[in-house]
Amino acid sequence: MLPVRAFAAVTVALTPDLASVRPEAVAFFTATVSGTPNVQVRWYVNNIEGGNATLGTISAGKYTAPAVRPATAVTLKAVSVADPTVSDSSAITVLNPVPSFADVTPRFINTGLSTTIRAFGSKFVSGARIYWGATPLTTTLVSATELRAVYTPADAAGAIVSLRVRNPDPGAVFSDWTHSVTILAPITVSISPPSISLRLGEGMTFPSAIYNSQNPALASIHPLWAQRKLAAVANVGMLVQPTTRAQYLARLVPLPSNLFSHADQQQQWASPQNLSVTGWCGRMADRVQGLNTPSVFPQAVAVSGNSQQLVGTLTTPISVSEGAALLGNDSSPLATARLASLQEMLEFDSGLAVYQAARPDHEGRACSRAITGRCSP
Repeated sequence: MLPVRAFAAVTVALTPDLASVRPEAVAFFTATVSGTPNVQVRWYVNNIEGGNATLGTISAGKYTAPAVRPATAVTLKAVSVADPTVSDSSAITVLNPVPSFADVTPRFINTGLSTTIRAFGSKFVSGARIYWGATPLTTTLVSATELRAVYTPADAAGAIVSLRVRNPDPGAVFSDWTHSVTILAPITVSISPPSISLRLGEGMTFPSAIYNSQNPALASIHPLWAQRKLAAVANVGMLVQPTTRAQYLARLVPLPSNLFSHADQQQQWASPQNLSVTGWCGRMADRVQGLNTPSVFPQAVAVSGNSQQLVGTLTTPISVSEGAALLGNDSSPLATARLASLQEMLEFDSGLAVYQAARPDHEGRACSRAITGRCSP
């Protein structure tokens, strides 16, 4: 009888047994295979080899969590290549993401006034709450980018309250950023005079005033509002037509490029066409350029750096950086050219049909003692 050689049983040990990871973060696992020279393993997430975008992916022991926390439990398994009946598993808890708190409105709230607070950001999940200082507010999840809460503050006027956003368990966590709200005095209404006696048939106009009802940063323009010399123009922006959230998400209406990019929207405001290199004023300068010959001075001047608003197809503006020195003549070529340009500006109506038509009484000469030290006749 031939002797029978006993081999040790194949085993797989996976570490760690438990792991917690936030969305799109990674966790590392080690599979130790014993009892065979072949120490290779195959990796599975919920019995899917390699995992997927919903549950997370695994490669060479590196687990990458999905962008959105999965609704089901996640189990990682390492299976021996030498003996596929042998495996070991680890449980993975995908935590809620850290919320990003970008902004809050309104920034000023009257004490005692019921107000809807809107928090904007990203990675808000069901159960997320706005915190008024240390007080959690009853909060409605509008979307992953907006939360709302109705609150009546009792804080004293002048108080500054810090607001935060907190996502719930698993992995309950506050936002990295906080935003502050300033408490204003209660809104009051004053009518004058407080009392008056009138005879039958007489009339009286009672002037009224409302206090503490506006953002204090607008105090300087409030008198214009009271005089009906100032108005707010609503619904003005880059949208091509009125657009609902559902229409935006389904792309059912024309939309400007990079709608939520502040820098891109600023650029598009300056131009009559989406992402054009020319601006409104530059195109106007193209139209009137022929009326201003023989002058060679630029049709437009930007005094705070480059401005797309002034760029035309045929004309180019002159751009002056804010705070740049303009005066002086040290006889250098640059200073001489600068002096000549400024002198032409002072004699701007000379030969310019558009300007002369608007100012026929102008003599066409100007005095610049500050630049040249003499006066033009």
